[in-house]
Amino acid sequence: MKAHLAGFALSFTLLIGLTCAGSAQAAGRDFDPEQLVLTYHKLAGKPFDVDRYAASSNIVARASGFDRPDVLKQEVARVRAIFDAGSDSINFETDIQNSISDYDHDKGEFSIAIFEPGSYMPVSFHGQQYRVVFANAGAARAIRMPKEEAREFDRGIMRDGSRGVLTSVKFRIVGDGDPAGAVDGQNVVRAELVSTKTTDTDGTVLSTPDLAAASAGAAPVAAFDARAIDAAGVRIGVSADDLEAAITRLYGKPDRTPRGPRSDYDPRFAGEIELDLMRCIYVQGQRDHEPVPGDICLRAYYDTDGIVRQVRIQRVLPRFDYEQARAAAIARFGPAAALRGGNTPELSWGIKDPKLGPALVLRIDPYGNTLSFGYSEVRAGSLELTLTDVAWATATAAMAPN
Repeated sequence: MKAHLAGFALSFTLLIGLTCAGSAQAAGRDFDPEQLVLTYHKLAGKPFDVDRYAASSNIVARASGFDRPDVLKQEVARVRAIFDAGSDSINFETDIQNSISDYDHDKGEFSIAIFEPGSYMPVSFHGQQYRVVFANAGAARAIRMPKEEAREFDRGIMRDGSRGVLTSVKFRIVGDGDPAGAVDGQNVVRAELVSTKTTDTDGTVLSTPDLAAASAGAAPVAAFDARAIDAAGVRIGVSADDLEAAITRLYGKPDRTPRGPRSDYDPRFAGEIELDLMRCIYVQGQRDHEPVPGDICLRAYYDTDGIVRQVRIQRVLPRFDYEQARAAAIARFGPAAALRGGNTPELSWGIKDPKLGPALVLRIDPYGNTLSFGYSEVRAGSLELTLTDVAWATATAAMAPN
């Protein structure tokens, strides 16, 4: 058993080098959820069916059959105007009912629940739930004080036995997804706090952090560079000869194929290096081999100068915990630029090339969803990582297909 666990840990570490979200209820001082959602879709570049939404509105439903076409046209124009006006300069304000943590004696601080990693503010709209995550929540999370003061503070917030507080927030929408990767789902609204104030049940102010000062004092974030990442012993930005030699040494001899007249991949690539892509896929009744932990598949593309510009590598692993994998990836690569839920969640980092995608994409499949095991007795998951030299892709954009 120890050897089995050690093998899993090694495989996991080789591939990526390498938390259930909580929520807080918004209440009082209602903001306009329609404007929030439309602004989010505009800034996140996500489509929104304006015509369908307008047609389902109460104002259209209440209109007479004679007036309904005109009312619908007016409603569509109103909604489109809100969508088109969406920008990251719009401030939203509301109050959030949440709580204060117990005192952390080691750190000398209390924590405000809504600003903890994995927390979000739910907003229901048109039958969908949107989760608002504050990207700079760390600057507002802690209420620091020495232990002598903390005892009296703790006694005060426990007056009603609930540790409940009201946090007033002013924020703006800046994009899509939780940068910490702790909140997933289809509609995760990335917001940035402009100001915040937390009060107890009697209205006593408990915290008013200076967010501007915290932001000014933060260390600059280095640009994400996929060329600095070693994924299972392979890298981008190296020569195709060196990559082929590394793959041969680590996993076995790969196939190397120059670009041919029938090649359907990006024309900026001059050829590919491939290591048994089908080994990681089970097709019932068509193949003798079933994917087992330890199997690895790889495809790399190189340019006309013989430099590797994109690598996709997949490793089959024993079934593992998704949260463990996500936390490990974020610990290594930093806050994710975007996160997409579904049967096979996907995290990405760095800027995105329109044709080749983000600098780094990690697909996490802890239960074998993409391996298509069917009724197979094999129990495995997989991690699939794609590295792309986006700086090179940007410089050669004119060669990319339309």
